[in-house]
Amino acid sequence: MLTKLCKDKKLICVAGFLTVFVFLSCLFTLYRFAESRALERYDDFVQVQIARRLQEVISSRVAFLTTLANYFKTNDIVDEKTYALHAAKFSEHLPEFYAINWIDPEGVIRWVYPEERNKDAKDKNLLKREELATYLLKAKEERQYVLSHVVKLYQGPRGFTFYYPIFQNKFKGWLNGVFTYEDILREFIIQNDFDQFNILIQDLETNYSTFEFGEVNKSSVQPFEFNVLNQKFAIYIEPKKNFLDYSQNITTVLIYLSSLIVSLILTYFIYKISTQNDLLERMNAKLRLSNSIVGVLTHDFSNQILIVENNINKLRLNPNDESVLQKLSKILKNQTDIIRKVNELRKKDYEQTDFKLAKTNVIEQIKASLETFESKILDKKILVNFRFDSTDLSIMTDSIYFQNNVLNNIISNAIKFSHEKGKIEIYAFKNLSKVVIEVRDYGVGIPRDRLKHIKSFERITSTKGTLGEEGTGFGFMQVKTFVEIFGGTFDIQSGTVEVSQGTLAILSFPIA
Repeated sequence: MLTKLCKDKKLICVAGFLTVFVFLSCLFTLYRFAESRALERYDDFVQVQIARRLQEVISSRVAFLTTLANYFKTNDIVDEKTYALHAAKFSEHLPEFYAINWIDPEGVIRWVYPEERNKDAKDKNLLKREELATYLLKAKEERQYVLSHVVKLYQGPRGFTFYYPIFQNKFKGWLNGVFTYEDILREFIIQNDFDQFNILIQDLETNYSTFEFGEVNKSSVQPFEFNVLNQKFAIYIEPKKNFLDYSQNITTVLIYLSSLIVSLILTYFIYKISTQNDLLERMNAKLRLSNSIVGVLTHDFSNQILIVENNINKLRLNPNDESVLQKLSKILKNQTDIIRKVNELRKKDYEQTDFKLAKTNVIEQIKASLETFESKILDKKILVNFRFDSTDLSIMTDSIYFQNNVLNNIISNAIKFSHEKGKIEIYAFKNLSKVVIEVRDYGVGIPRDRLKHIKSFERITSTKGTLGEEGTGFGFMQVKTFVEIFGGTFDIQSGTVEVSQGTLAILSFPIA
């Protein structure tokens, strides 16, 4: 009897061990299998995000150097010291440039900034380097900037060079910007947890590898191709091997699965589905955040570049106008603040971001936005009627986001869709415990089907303005996101009995 009891206990222990072992082995193996499949779908997401970041890096540097080049078009470059002072002033706002050089009409690099890092490039004749001479001559002939493919730099590494021809009454030379993006992309990959992949970026024109993060077997990976200005790139991406190693063989898994109880299998699949949904939701959340960041940059830079161009035209008429230079300096500072804020957003999701809310005067913010779009308003001869029932209209916001991502978007759209010699009405007032801002235009209005998509934010839509002004499609999405972060509400009305003509945007916030 005792012997039989001992045998039964052994059988129970063995059966219990085998059951737990089989269940945990299958659970672990299937989880790793589901994880690897999700990773395969995640590859495309990572490729798109890296391509967008690269587009952002190159485009922002082109925009910066264009601003500096336009300044030199209207101001004589007297000597190396004066050049260095101006280059230093501008580079404060975008310090990632490896070099900002001046090339004389004979193709010789005469002045370099910063001096210490670029002394090896000074006095070199670029027209004698065949691969660079082509870009210089093309820029001069077409009278517009040219961005090179990746080239070997005099300073040591490989990078990109940007040539902007400067003409006054005659050809003066080229403004030359030199930059790399390896450190910026590496930081972006680590910050966004993309470092479980091996990544390779290749210049398709020269076939040079412009960026490497780990080792990629190109023969086993489908490349993702994209364009930035006149450049064509391909991204190769594959998961690191240790991320895909399975601890169980598939045949053993099938044997284990056949021994499991149906109830355990059903329980596992419920867990598996829930886990996959959470993973996909996190991926979608990152994608939404990335789209909004691109929208912030694209929308704000497009507005500010137009304003910079208008002020540069004023400088051509009056080069000594200090007020215009002050405006340009203010715009550069504003864009620096936006870039800093966007970098903060990139580090974590909106819901986790610690926004520093402070008491903000609505009247002052609206006036600042109207000043930003002063040239657009004058160009379209629009009458703006701004009224308020109290000077003490304060709410709790982050003033930079509130002006650039809420007010600027609303007012910009009102201007964009107003007819020439049209009218815009802005009314700020208290309503019980709320501060309400109404912005109304009498322009083309919004069709009902498009208004439905805008209010639901099902998809990004963009429509040209009354004078063909381009949009990004991110404006109202930004407004809704930040208004809700600040505890407010946002509504749009158009094509209704109350608003039969034009569009009415209504913002409401708790009184501070």
